[in-house]
Amino acid sequence: MCRISIDTVIRANKRTISQNKNKTFCAIGKSVTPQETFNVSVSVMGKVCTRNISAKQIKDSFGKALNIHAKKL
Repeated sequence: MCRISIDTVIRANKRTISQNKNKTFCAIGKSVTPQETFNVSVSVMGKVCTRNISAKQIKDSFGKALNIHAKKL
């Protein structure tokens, strides 16, 4: 499995946001159908890493990250 640095993710996010500034992903008042899995592909130094991630995995990972890194009030 590839290791992806935080800098790589930040650069990819900035690039995606700048490419899609003028596009609307969801019309106002319309519902969005949730996806069960997401296909994530990242190119790092010429090597493409692809993985399917479920919504449950994202929620679990986010919860763990909050528990580890977030300051308790």
